[in-house]
Amino acid sequence: MKSSLAVVGTLLLLGLAVGVNSAMQTGSGLPVWREPDAEAHVITSTNWSSLVTEGKESDAIYGDFALNNTAVHVVIAQPLATRHANMTVRDVAGAVIDLTEKNTIGGDQLAAFYPGKKKFAYRSASFRGGNGNDVTPTSKGVSGKTASVVVKSEATEQLPEVVVVYSLGAKDAFATITSTFTNRGKVPLIVPLEDDFRADGGKEDMVRSPNATTDRFWLYDRYWGQAYGLDAAGGKMQLNSDARVTAIKYETDAGQTQVTLEPEQS
Repeated sequence: MKSSLAVVGTLLLLGLAVGVNSAMQTGSGLPVWREPDAEAHVITSTNWSSLVTEGKESDAIYGDFALNNTAVHVVIAQPLATRHANMTVRDVAGAVIDLTEKNTIGGDQLAAFYPGKKKFAYRSASFRGGNGNDVTPTSKGVSGKTASVVVKSEATEQLPEVVVVYSLGAKDAFATITSTFTNRGKVPLIVPLEDDFRADGGKEDMVRSPNATTDRFWLYDRYWGQAYGLDAAGGKMQLNSDARVTAIKYETDAGQTQVTLEPEQS
């Protein structure tokens, strides 16, 4: 199951211009273009200012994971059972908790994007750089044309193993999210294809896609001038929203929102 999560604002061109200027290197007396890489890091006190953008819903803390390029910041909560974004946004281990453009005025307005809703306990993680190898997350991190944060939920008798890959390309203004379910048990499992998108508007003027079956979801916070979009990579989504959460169900080619996995099937 694959989708793309994007943030849309007014300062994307400025963010790209900063990246262009910083990528000019001198060789043989002439400027040489080197495209900046995408990066993945563990957030620490040392790299905080370069990886975290402040905002009403900015919830990053030390130990979380950051995906970063010249355009956007993405923060994935560290996979701990005790990780809560704030007093009301709970159980965010392995979820996207911050997504915003660099140098944006409105800052982060995303409460959380929960892969698989809150049904899976993500408790381990790795980084994947340009060479495609998975390594232990560190503050030094990894870089490449694409950088990824990988979180994993182990299988149980009732639930499949889930591996979620959050990827950011060097030129991307969006994160690509891929969830892979594997039945490690001995009997078939029925697996719903669903995520949750949470954004708390409070008293602000926040509008989002109407409840429907569609190929894209969008949300716009008019007060802060911040907008988000979710694309189902060519598929269809069934949307059902309340004041805070949009429940997303993904359709298969047959129009179903769940799949049956045989033992050892993904």
